[in-house]
Amino acid sequence: MPCKIIDESIENDVIAAIIRLKSSRNIIANVTNTVSQNLVANVELALGVSPIMFNMPDEAKEIVSISSAAYINLGTVIPIYEQTIPSMLISLKNNKLPWVLDPVAVGFGKLRNKLFLHMLETKCFPSVIRGNATEIITLANLWSLTQNQILITSGVDTINTTEEAESAAISLSLFTNATIAVSGEVDFITNGEKHFHLYGGSIMMEQVTGMGCSLGGAIAAFLTVTSPLYAAIAASMIYKIAGKISATNSQGLGDFVSNFHNLINKIGKTEILENKVLTNNKLNV
Repeated sequence: MPCKIIDESIENDVIAAIIRLKSSRNIIANVTNTVSQNLVANVELALGVSPIMFNMPDEAKEIVSISSAAYINLGTVIPIYEQTIPSMLISLKNNKLPWVLDPVAVGFGKLRNKLFLHMLETKCFPSVIRGNATEIITLANLWSLTQNQILITSGVDTINTTEEAESAAISLSLFTNATIAVSGEVDFITNGEKHFHLYGGSIMMEQVTGMGCSLGGAIAAFLTVTSPLYAAIAASMIYKIAGKISATNSQGLGDFVSNFHNLINKIGKTEILENKVLTNNKLNV
């Protein structure tokens, strides 16, 4: 659908954040799933930051201490995470470091849910939570913020629409004071008071493993140069634009991935101003 930018200053702020990020080389501490590690690292490098990927608890304190932001993605949980994640959370809290949580597959597995509940019990909440619609709804249910039963997801794919997750996203934001980014055919971003929708992208993005996970890494990168709300908007805007343009210029998935990676590295003022993807449609919550 056609979109109208609600405030051109948002576009200008995104452009400024891209410029600042390109020359930053800020370090991002990443604990992410094994399926997406390569894509997350490459996206962060393309944006101008320096990713560190790790799994061991004895590394958490030192790596967090030299980082400007962090990203936690629990898509492939391994036993050592029972020590790694609590250790990392303590370090994040002590260093007052902004960080992104991607609740991949929340609702599946005792250890994964235990780690999410540990965040609740210790009130170690992220600056941004990014997930698909079902993950956002399920996390809100796990944390007893909504009345629905915990959902069993279809693997790591969503079985809900973005619109269905808007109420849960706002509840999560108000409870945690975090910005919530719901990814899908339409993205929804809220800080509990301001709400945005983003359009664009391509169905090809659903056929690339780790695309959503890498968006979480991109948000973490932008957290080093702007606020949580604008970090989520900037990263999601770039992904929507890059996905749309890459699909137009690609013959298949192989071309799409290469073109997408190139655009993430090169996207700037021209692409932002020529592709209107952000709007503030009326909510149904």
